[in-house]
Amino acid sequence: MNKQKGQHKIKPEQVLRALDEVFGFSKDIFISGKFEGTLLWFGLRTDPSKLSDNICDANQVYNLMQAFINEAKRSLIFLNTICSIHMFACTTGSCNDSNMKALCLGLQEPFCSVNINNKSGTLKEEKKTLLNEVTRIGRSLPGENKFWFNTACVKSNVMGATCTTWWIIVNYMKGQNVSERFEQLLSDKDICNTHLVGVAACINDGSGDSSTHGHVFVYQPLPQEPSSVTGLPVHINAFFVLNQDRRHIRWPDSGKERNQIDKKMEWNMRLLSEILPEAYTAVVMRFVDFCNEHDNDTRLIAKLYHAIPNKNSVTERWVLLSQRTLELLWNKSILKTTTGKWIEPKKAVFMKKAMLKKVPDIVWEHVASVFVEDKDELVEVSDHVTESFEQEFPHQLSYFTPSVLRNLLMAYISSIYITILTNRKMRK
Repeated sequence: MNKQKGQHKIKPEQVLRALDEVFGFSKDIFISGKFEGTLLWFGLRTDPSKLSDNICDANQVYNLMQAFINEAKRSLIFLNTICSIHMFACTTGSCNDSNMKALCLGLQEPFCSVNINNKSGTLKEEKKTLLNEVTRIGRSLPGENKFWFNTACVKSNVMGATCTTWWIIVNYMKGQNVSERFEQLLSDKDICNTHLVGVAACINDGSGDSSTHGHVFVYQPLPQEPSSVTGLPVHINAFFVLNQDRRHIRWPDSGKERNQIDKKMEWNMRLLSEILPEAYTAVVMRFVDFCNEHDNDTRLIAKLYHAIPNKNSVTERWVLLSQRTLELLWNKSILKTTTGKWIEPKKAVFMKKAMLKKVPDIVWEHVASVFVEDKDELVEVSDHVTESFEQEFPHQLSYFTPSVLRNLLMAYISSIYITILTNRKMRK
């Protein structure tokens, strides 16, 4: 601020006219050059200049505000300590744009507020505790795997329209069984990143809000571009190394030989293959616990299944994370049987009604009840869950097929026949 004050084009009276008494700004702060906050200056030209002939009208400012609103709804999920955002708009002159007029509520009332907290109201303190521990560990490996779990609520209010989304958030730092190469990269001075990662799964998205779509974070969400869309149903956060534009993760070019991949690219790829799959698995397992805590509500179980990677939707860069996560989930009790038991995918018998399209639901219900009398392994899940595990473990899934159904009914009929004969003999 002191530097700006010394510029001959910056006049104190102009700065004070714009900022005096705004969020604690005053003449004394302008003189001292110290302000407990961050000021961002956007060069929104209203007239062409020698530097640029691009001018900004009220509609462009409104679109900028809308972009801030959309980002704010997900920006708080992985931030270290910030738990609320409030946006204010005011104008010192006339504004003919109706959209901007609606936003300009003055400095006493925000046109947009976003807050994140947990049920106990302690999320900010827990975030600080996490930050302190991660700072203490630094770029070393902790003595054991470290997990930090939270169930948090993001509440937004935009011009009176409210939206609430609940998230299961897992932050994770691996401490055991990392590769020798990963340890080398972790201590590399050219990378200087910690290996803390985070995964967030949405519990409810009844609003259809786009902020719940899977996105990439480096504590803040990367720009909404095709390269930052993963196709995963969860948000991913990690200390990825970015390109010089700070907008894209540093990835190897398609077809590049392994010996041409630099160590910063390798760091990003190893986060995907060695660290993030375990965090993703932890989110799904925590989701199972959450379902149990809420009487296994069918809507929650549907959201749990939605959180499992869909291999048909995952974009190319994130296929490896999807594969490794499915491999870990194969042996985890994440599927609910028709009788209420949690079971591993490798042990489940999948009831896929598409295999018998003409069979009425009442028949399915009957034969399913017969099946579970003998085996408590029958599950009915989203199609993408079955297809993803089938792609990852071809020919290893068990299905409730017509042949299984036939054998089941024959055995069932035989058992009834045997029971009848036994009863007749006993009468004699």
